[in-house]
Amino acid sequence: SNTELAFPQTFSDSLRVVEVRKGEAFFEVAEDPSKPFVVRTGTTQTRVLGTTFNVRYQAEVEQVEVALVSGKVRYTAEDAELLLEPSEMVRTNTRGTQKSTFDLLAVTGWKDGKIVFDNTPIDEVVRVLENWYGVEIEFHNKEKNKTSYTGVFENQTLESVLIGLGFSTQSQLIIRQKK
Repeated sequence: SNTELAFPQTFSDSLRVVEVRKGEAFFEVAEDPSKPFVVRTGTTQTRVLGTTFNVRYQAEVEQVEVALVSGKVRYTAEDAELLLEPSEMVRTNTRGTQKSTFDLLAVTGWKDGKIVFDNTPIDEVVRVLENWYGVEIEFHNKEKNKTSYTGVFENQTLESVLIGLGFSTQSQLIIRQKK
């Protein structure tokens, strides 16, 4: 939820450009060497010919993540230009650009209805759940800054997720509808 994409009604004869203004999108791009596919996110761009990859843009914290599932992409940021191979990802934020490997389920599980947390700080867990379910969550735990969570939820209701999360973190969670 909360993803914003922009694209023309018809692509040009030489280039297919899509903009992820915020949020996350998974692309399966048909190869067409005469019409490269470009995804713009803030000040970065990812250029592909034929591939599958995930783009996550958190505009509020100025962070872009591109994770390559298959094919090849060329990623360009203000401070770097990188070629990614399958199972590699790149992250650009205020600290610069870093390349690493990634867990496929953790990065792309969302498109199959799976929310994956791997020793994730509770503030990030709450942010993900707020975006996923379109609610605001208050988390009450004296040890909040030391709390993290590991688990996978597949097509679960918010109530089920919060019961499991509250039980395992020994916390109280309050749900409010977003205004």
